[in-house]
Amino acid sequence: MMSPPRRGAGLALLALLLVVLPGAAGAQSVSLRVEPSYTYSDQRSTDSTGRATQQYLTDWDTKLSGSLRQELFPLLRFYASGNYERDLASSSTEGVAAESQRDLWRLYGRLSAGDAILNGILDYDRSRDGIDTRSAGLTTPGLVLETQRFGASAGWRPEGLPRLDLRLSRSEQHDPQRALVDQTADLAQLSLSQELRRAQATYNFSYSHPVDRLNGNEVHLYGNAVGFTWADTFLDGRVGAGADYQGSQTTRRLSVLRPGGTIESRVPPVQGLSGLESGGVLPTRITLSGNPGLIDGDAGPGAGNNIGYRPSRAGDTDPREIGARLADLTVPVSTLFVVVDRPLSAPVVAAFTAGGVWTAYQSGDNVDWTPVALAGPVTYDVVQNRFQIPLPSTAALYLKVVVRPLGAAVTSDTRFETIQVTEIQLANLVPAQSLAGRLDTIQGTANANLRVDILRSGPRLTYDFQSFLRHRNSGTRLTYSITNGLSLDQPLSRVLALAARVDRTDADLSQGHEAAHHYSARLTAQPIPAASATLSYVGQHQETRQGTSISNGLLLFARAEPYRGISTTANLTWATGRQATGEDTRTAGAQVATTLVPHPAVSLSGTYAYQENGTRSAAVDSVTVVQRVEGGVTAAPFQALYLSASVARAEAQGRWNTIANFTGTLSPFPGGELTLSFHYTETLDTTNDGRSRDLGPYLRWTFRSGAFVEGTYSFTESTSRTGDNRIRSASARLAVPL
Repeated sequence: MMSPPRRGAGLALLALLLVVLPGAAGAQSVSLRVEPSYTYSDQRSTDSTGRATQQYLTDWDTKLSGSLRQELFPLLRFYASGNYERDLASSSTEGVAAESQRDLWRLYGRLSAGDAILNGILDYDRSRDGIDTRSAGLTTPGLVLETQRFGASAGWRPEGLPRLDLRLSRSEQHDPQRALVDQTADLAQLSLSQELRRAQATYNFSYSHPVDRLNGNEVHLYGNAVGFTWADTFLDGRVGAGADYQGSQTTRRLSVLRPGGTIESRVPPVQGLSGLESGGVLPTRITLSGNPGLIDGDAGPGAGNNIGYRPSRAGDTDPREIGARLADLTVPVSTLFVVVDRPLSAPVVAAFTAGGVWTAYQSGDNVDWTPVALAGPVTYDVVQNRFQIPLPSTAALYLKVVVRPLGAAVTSDTRFETIQVTEIQLANLVPAQSLAGRLDTIQGTANANLRVDILRSGPRLTYDFQSFLRHRNSGTRLTYSITNGLSLDQPLSRVLALAARVDRTDADLSQGHEAAHHYSARLTAQPIPAASATLSYVGQHQETRQGTSISNGLLLFARAEPYRGISTTANLTWATGRQATGEDTRTAGAQVATTLVPHPAVSLSGTYAYQENGTRSAAVDSVTVVQRVEGGVTAAPFQALYLSASVARAEAQGRWNTIANFTGTLSPFPGGELTLSFHYTETLDTTNDGRSRDLGPYLRWTFRSGAFVEGTYSFTESTSRTGDNRIRSASARLAVPL
């Protein structure tokens, strides 16, 4: 199925690795590695109507990689690497056979010169990635993507003078016929930075010239950015102050090469967010946690959101929530992109792009969320490995999408056990013609803070000031936030300590003036090192254009370790609030947890939790109660054996459900050259009359340094009211450095 040009490139790379690398005279480091692997699995699924389907899958994967590192002269070094991978997969579903072949090769070279003060680098990177598929006797050539990049960089770090860095590069990306992808990009970057006394100043200049010939647009982007950071202390540390400013000016010139093209107008988020809908949590009322990895611009590593089928196989089908916080409401969003860490096969793409799989929501406070109807079908970009979720033009402070992990019945290909979400991107996808011409943007962000220790002995009283200001020459030109606060820390005795704080925040984040008063107090008692208790109070009074909201809450937490191996914690919570809409809320909860360690090899744990949530308004008066009691035991009677079991019984909306989990692992030869283990896991869930089991052995033999062979077999079975699923799989892998 592979085309002759692709085969020739692979053979050329193979010849390079086998002939050139071993013959490199005087090389400091030469490596060559071969890794073949084989996977087989068969899966039988039965739905609630009794209809059964059978699927078989085999996968041969061969990887060849090599590298060379050479010091040509004392200040001149050369490094080269290459890898080639061929993956042959075949499957049969209800007698319908399908095959695919993927070939990937990559070459990289780098020549570096200089030392820590003055240095430079020339580098080159070229790759080709393509896949062909065959189904029902028909071969379908897939997308073949060719990429190459040239780069040069230099650095100068003189003592006492500004540090200088320069980077130049040109990249090209296209398919062989330039019919699906045809893009080039030129980039130049210059940066200067200077360390001052307790301060740092930076300047950056950038020029980029991306050209998208298929979409018919060309952009010239010039940018200048300055930064300054300062921090210091005064009066023997009694006063501390700091300030920073980051400003930028950009000029964009967009030329339309042909009518009808579109362009992404990126909307930069200020915070990445993620969450998990578990324990009866609804997507319309949830607070997502910050996740910086979702907006760091690095599409390589995952950001902690696995939407592969491994969670589903283990009985975890809770929806994953992926979102972002925006700076203000001035720029609408019409497209969300969710980037994943690997190319996806056609069955996986079809499962994720089916109707109703993705849902979108907007919020103004990261608590209450409103659904946003999608503006069209979800699509998958095979070039950038990302899902495109179209929205109507939406201006909101918070946006998110919700998706469940891949179903275990979709595929048994082990590559898709884990599919990590790496980035969330927001944009307006608009006609290129609407953005043609010149656009100048000036914006900046300033922060300032001040701390003054009013009293330092006896009671410690501290005043603090924090401010934030953002300016721009378009949209909402100025947004700000100012906070003034007082904090008190007072030891009352050897056992008791008091802490309190009150602050006021005034802000305008493009929604008009808002004011918020926060007040809190904490009383801590610790009569002995093994026991302590804390009583906390938190309150807030907030005024916005929508109205006034008030909240008050109490938390009592206690901890005790009366004897060695026995520890107990308990907490009580109570909170009330009134929203700006006139809705009253109340929450009450309690939790007790105990851990017993009667022997170093045995641990017992137990937890009981109760929570009651109430809402009252002119239209509704509702109360929900959630309870959960859980017990568990773990045992490791000797190094090679590990056992654990847990049982949880939970009530939600008046219905009790039971979840039980049992796990065992036997490793008779831990460590060393030979590793052998066996695992068994079983989960029972009365929510849907579900039961799942996963068991199998694992063997690894390291026959010399860096060389090993490993094999594994697993049997997975799950049953529930919605159907049954059974999967048997075996795999083997060999790794040999030459």
